[in-house]
Amino acid sequence: MKTQTPSLETSKNYNIFGYHPSQQPLSTSHVSRLADSIKKNGFLPSKPVQVFSKNGKYTIIDGHHRFEAAKILGIEFFFVEEPVGNADLIG
Repeated sequence: MKTQTPSLETSKNYNIFGYHPSQQPLSTSHVSRLADSIKKNGFLPSKPVQVFSKNGKYTIIDGHHRFEAAKILGIEFFFVEEPVGNADLIG
């Protein structure tokens, strides 16, 4: 099966993003370190938040610490919407 390539997008609308229930709990110290790094270097497009879309909302499947750091800083962040066909490949 050939994978589909997602496109890189940006957002500052934090309310349309939610966490996947199977994700590990947020580490406040990790979020703090990421926020410091993002302040210094910017949000790296090479490390976007990965999401799936359903009913106009996005579920974060990877990058919830980066998302939370961007939210705390009030900045736009990069994300990619993974095609549903890629769901079984992410783990």
